[in-house]
Amino acid sequence: MNWQERIRRRETPLAALIHDTAKAVRGFTLPRVRPLGRLLTAERGVRHSLWRWLRNQYAMQILASRCTRLGRGVRLDGDVPQIVGSGEIYVGDRVVIGNRQTWVVGLKVYDDARLVIGHDTTVNYQTLISCARSVTIGNHCRLAGEIKIFDNNSHPTDYRARRVNGGRMSAEDVAPVVIEDDVWIGTGSLVMKGVHIGRGAIVAAGAVVTKSVPPFSVVAGNPARVVKRLETSAAATIPRADEGPMVSREGVADGNG
Repeated sequence: MNWQERIRRRETPLAALIHDTAKAVRGFTLPRVRPLGRLLTAERGVRHSLWRWLRNQYAMQILASRCTRLGRGVRLDGDVPQIVGSGEIYVGDRVVIGNRQTWVVGLKVYDDARLVIGHDTTVNYQTLISCARSVTIGNHCRLAGEIKIFDNNSHPTDYRARRVNGGRMSAEDVAPVVIEDDVWIGTGSLVMKGVHIGRGAIVAAGAVVTKSVPPFSVVAGNPARVVKRLETSAAATIPRADEGPMVSREGVADGNG
């Protein structure tokens, strides 16, 4: 019989003393002191904020080493996105990037695959972006969690092509995706190749977008269809983002990164 069992059974006066003392300590709580609680709350907030800042600085160094341009004031709400491929990545100013994302940029179809995320845009948690040629996300966009954006089919549609050469896609399997300024995409949506989502449009949660979306409209369903037109009078009063394009026609990033 080990000593723990002897204490639990209180077999000796010493074992009984240890058992009773441990039981009393386990059931003891400090008196509730409101000023102390407020002080501990403030300390906890400062400590967590400092840790988030340090983690963000650490992660930014890793992300910057992979991006062609990384804007000012970018914030990571978690880990650095898992980035696969050797394509170009342009991230605008004040972009918020959620946790546990995967960006596939370059799938050996085109040599100049490019992902562009505009200024003041939020890309939330567990988003997957697969870019074989070009995925462009505008300024002031709101992308909710668990969204998937593809400018490609992921695999050839011809079964014979999937059997050879590692199933590498061809140009017919790829078409650029453009998401204009002020677009809101709901949780769990799927945006497929060749789609152009117009400015100010809203994609409902869980929608599967296979065709282009008109500006200032709401689409929902599988496949996504227009279910509502937003007020054009109100839409016309929304100022277009004053920042310039993330990438110029010559392919050189605007601004400092």
